[in-house]
Amino acid sequence: MIFFRSRSCQALAALVLTLSLTQPVQAEKLSPEWQQQRDYYNVLSDDACEGDRNAYLKLYSAAVGEDNAVAANDLAWLYLTEHCAFTDDEDAENAIAMQYESAGAGYPVAITGYAHRLMLGDGAPQDAEYALRYFDWAIELGYGTAAVALAKYYFEGEYIRKDYGLAVKFLRIARREGADPEDLQSLATRLDDASANDIGEASYTQNPRWEYEEGQAGWDYISNGRLNARVFVDTDLETGQLYYGLHRASNDPLIHFMGASVELSSGNDQELHFGRCGANNCLESAEPEGQTSYTHLRIPIIASQRDATLEAMKSGSTINFRYQTKDSLAQNKFNNFTLGLTGSRDAIEHVERLSAKIANQSEQPRVDQSTSVAPTVSQPTQQPNGEFATSGISHYEGDVQDGDVLCLAGEAAGYPSYFYAEIPEQFQGIYLEDPTKRIKPATTDFLQTTGATLWYGLTNGLPVILYRDGRAVAIQAGARNGVELKYEGMWGIDPLQGIVMRLSGNPSYNGGNYNYECRGGTLATDLASVVTSTMWKTCHMALYCTEWYENYDEKKEDFKLLQLKEWSPEMLTPEAFKWAQEHSKGR
Repeated sequence: MIFFRSRSCQALAALVLTLSLTQPVQAEKLSPEWQQQRDYYNVLSDDACEGDRNAYLKLYSAAVGEDNAVAANDLAWLYLTEHCAFTDDEDAENAIAMQYESAGAGYPVAITGYAHRLMLGDGAPQDAEYALRYFDWAIELGYGTAAVALAKYYFEGEYIRKDYGLAVKFLRIARREGADPEDLQSLATRLDDASANDIGEASYTQNPRWEYEEGQAGWDYISNGRLNARVFVDTDLETGQLYYGLHRASNDPLIHFMGASVELSSGNDQELHFGRCGANNCLESAEPEGQTSYTHLRIPIIASQRDATLEAMKSGSTINFRYQTKDSLAQNKFNNFTLGLTGSRDAIEHVERLSAKIANQSEQPRVDQSTSVAPTVSQPTQQPNGEFATSGISHYEGDVQDGDVLCLAGEAAGYPSYFYAEIPEQFQGIYLEDPTKRIKPATTDFLQTTGATLWYGLTNGLPVILYRDGRAVAIQAGARNGVELKYEGMWGIDPLQGIVMRLSGNPSYNGGNYNYECRGGTLATDLASVVTSTMWKTCHMALYCTEWYENYDEKKEDFKLLQLKEWSPEMLTPEAFKWAQEHSKGR
């Protein structure tokens, strides 16, 4: 019979039903909430095993009368250990149910014991996949013995597929969690005796489903024994903030992120919200000496998008990341990486539980990192709830006079190389051969130091507002309905592509969920107006955009020239802009 009272089991090498039930010399310590109870009830169960009736009655009373999880697990051990007093065939029938209930209460020892039953089919239907879930649960609770056991199962390959790479992985986890040194050394020796080539650098193997480990759920794409990419969902261990993202190993680094979508069971794609993380805003790259370079993309999941994002990733079949690399940029092409979501629900829900636990334990209010804004002298700090200032200074085109300067962007020596690569030749002439000499290249610093800017010329006469925190919205204002958000998305500045922007339309607007993905833009100063004698300085953005409806394959490319209409040093709400106020009044 399989039963463990201590947190460290002995001699699991053969992985058969004759597992040791003796208490090890050096038991791994549990968390304080369990350790004191384990010590107390282990003594009672040992005494009861030797025939102490008072000890047995105390143990029975705690297990049955008080529903104590630790006592229930020890009482079950007593009933199932043949050499102990009070062993009874009738009571033995209820023992496994006691262990199951104890596991359900979160007692790591019972969880591990029941995991063995499921793996071996001893007292429970044999179900290796369900057993792995129980082992993962115990390991999540910090139980190193569960990691040792799982490592041995992977090493032996009798009940699950043999996988030395995973055996090494769980052995390392077990060592970190303080599992019994004798168990660790025994398995390490056996692994060393196996082929070194099997467990060296090329020890990665392709797992069929997502896994959970150390606060992160994810799936690795393996090719020729090497890690190529990983899709993941994880949480900040201090704040509980949730993230999703991509880890990509390649010597052609990812330099510009353009979006991610999940293929649902219906066959439709669902775009995932990525806030300010377009372009290179959330990319981290490294080139370790003697190893493959990698890029890490980690995207905060904001509160308003949490349910939709996580449910898509838990229920979808694949996730596709769209981006450009150095090589694809040189070829004016786009790349994508599709990764599997099989088994993601259980793994992601582990992360959600951990995130909730961290959030509940935090004494300080938690600011959503994906929308917080660093304070400056000219710009108030955005509140944790994401609200903007409802009033403040605004510089509006309608208020300018002859000689005024609306745009504060500094003039640049010339247009960057990406400008020529992205802007069609017929439009390049407008800038490069401008006979009036009024249009000149400008720097993008103005956008990064301004609270919000409002631009005209992207779509159907709707102005686009770019906020300093990376959010972008397109609005419509009118006397009948006031101010309405028609598109939402992000923008950023990529050192290799200039201004980049992504907007997704409200499904109720424009006949469906329409999308804009713009790149290769720049700022240019412009003295206007040609029509009147009034001369004042503003700015333009030149963008090359891809446009498409959400559920249609057809896409089109178009050049867009946006003109600055209004800006504010503060984070104004859309309705607080003077442009919106005038149009809402029917002017």
